Amino acid sequence: MITFRGNSDRNSVVTHPLSPPIRARFIRIVVVSWYGHISMRAGFYGRRPGKSSVVWLGL
Repeated sequence: MITFRGNSDRNSVVTHPLSPPIRARFIRIVVVSWYGHISMRAGFYGRRPGKSSVVWLGL
């Protein structure tokens, strides 16, 4: 399991490139701490099989 730090305000964007890249069918996200009320936005980018460009995976 890997723990990533998130943002500390409403608007900033935080990115976490994975190195080395992972290949997965499922990804589980577990929020481990929050302030006030729990809330999360997430998006995933990657490469489709047989493609070389990085695209938003729509997840």
